[in-house]
Amino acid sequence: MNEDSFQIDNDVSAIILSAGKSDRFGEPKAFLKFDQTKSFIQQLINEYYSTGIRHVIIITNKDLLERMQQQVQDVPKELTIEIIINPYPETGRFSSIKIAVDAINKGHNAFFQNIDNPFVTSSLLKQMMDKINDGMYVVPKFNNEKGHPVLLSNKIIQFIKNIKSIDGNLRDILSEFPAIEIAIDDANIHANINTLESYMKYFDHAVIH
Repeated sequence: MNEDSFQIDNDVSAIILSAGKSDRFGEPKAFLKFDQTKSFIQQLINEYYSTGIRHVIIITNKDLLERMQQQVQDVPKELTIEIIINPYPETGRFSSIKIAVDAINKGHNAFFQNIDNPFVTSSLLKQMMDKINDGMYVVPKFNNEKGHPVLLSNKIIQFIKNIKSIDGNLRDILSEFPAIEIAIDDANIHANINTLESYMKYFDHAVIH
């Protein structure tokens, strides 16, 4: 785990969505190797920690719980990690988002991060944190197309909390709120690693074994 690159921010949480069954890939994406020392989940935690974030919430499914707990055993003691089970992951991503918002500390803004895009950088996260305003959300943009992750202000988080249904779409919800867009020169914000072929597009053969 890297030393802090930025000032600690106790008003921002990071949500990592990793409850899918990975049927298309054949194995859980959270545990794929990012490099020779870190898995996807470990790489993401490292970047958020390096940004100064000290509260990470991982939404997973019951079959991955034990392995997920093993993955986060060596994080710094000042980093709080909550691993929460989505009991109905088959209903889709929004059910994980609904579960996550209930675990966010009161008053916090929060990043929402998909496990299938492990390329977020602490420098991008810091830029996004510097731009956030309540009632708005921050999103990176490359070639006029929005990418990941997204940073939601507390007002939007409270709005999602008040939605009763688990059948929703975050994109539709965000269309009701103003966006703060950050133009960056990094196509990886559009990455979506769901198959072996897409994994091989970004990673060397040696990383798989």
